[in-house]
Amino acid sequence: RLLNVKVADDKGRCEASVVAKGIIWAADNGASVINTSIKLGKTSPELKDAINYAWSQGAVIIAAAGNDADNLPVYPAYYENSIAVAAIKQSDILAPLSNYGDWVDVAAPGFNIYSTLPSNSYGYKTGTSFATAYVSGLAALLFDIVTDTNGNGKVNDEVRAAIEAGCWEIGTSGVGNGRIDAAKSLVELGYNP
Repeated sequence: RLLNVKVADDKGRCEASVVAKGIIWAADNGASVINTSIKLGKTSPELKDAINYAWSQGAVIIAAAGNDADNLPVYPAYYENSIAVAAIKQSDILAPLSNYGDWVDVAAPGFNIYSTLPSNSYGYKTGTSFATAYVSGLAALLFDIVTDTNGNGKVNDEVRAAIEAGCWEIGTSGVGNGRIDAAKSLVELGYNP
C-alpha cells in the first residue's frame, strides 16, 4: 500500500520540521520505503533525528540528491541513514541539473522521464526526484525478497546493501556505487532472475 504524506505547502515550499514530522508519521504508520524527493539546503537536527528514527523502525529512506548541478550536500539526502540518489541519462552520464558528490550513494534514470504534468497533461521531465522513484521501487521489490541475515529483526539494512551491491560502475564520478540494476541486486541475494 502507498501512504501519501504532504510535507510541503501548496507552492512546494517546505520546512525541515514539517518534513521531519512527516517522516516520523510515515514510519509510525508502517512505511517500509520512504521516498523524500525534497531538497533542503541546510542541515536540521530535527530532520536528522527523524531519518535516524525511521531507519531504527526498519524503513529505508530514499532521498533525491537535488537539481543544482553541483556537489554541495543537500538534506535529507546527505544523512548517513538516507540513500542519496543522483540522476543519469540513458548513456550513463550525469543528467543535466543533477547534483553529485562523494555523499551520493547511487544513480538511476532521471532524464527525459515521461510523467504527469500540471493541468492534467503528460510530458518529459528531468530531475533527481524521478531517479529517486526508481530506487524506491527497487527497495519495495526487495523488501518482499530479503531475509534478516544479521539477526537484528529488521531487513532495511539488507535492502540497502542489495541495492548498493547491485549497482553497475558506470565511470561517472560522484554517483556513489553507480547505476542501480534490479536483476543484479537479485543475483546479489542469490536469486537467478
